[in-house]
Amino acid sequence: MKKFSGIMEIFWLLTAIATAIIAGYTIQKKVFGEACELLLFPVAALAMFGLRRFLRKKMEKHSDDNKGNK
Repeated sequence: MKKFSGIMEIFWLLTAIATAIIAGYTIQKKVFGEACELLLFPVAALAMFGLRRFLRKKMEKHSDDNKGNK
């Protein structure tokens, strides 16, 4: 499970970077007002990255606490 969480963190971070690049390129080519909604995609991907990271760290802490009690 630890490995899966790490992979998903990397996936969401790369998705955020890729969508930010695509959104930036599209905004540069079009009028900002027409393409500004594309900025929602990198924001959502960064939110997912942060959520996955928070939950992984919380899970690791909980796992470490349980090991210490045994």
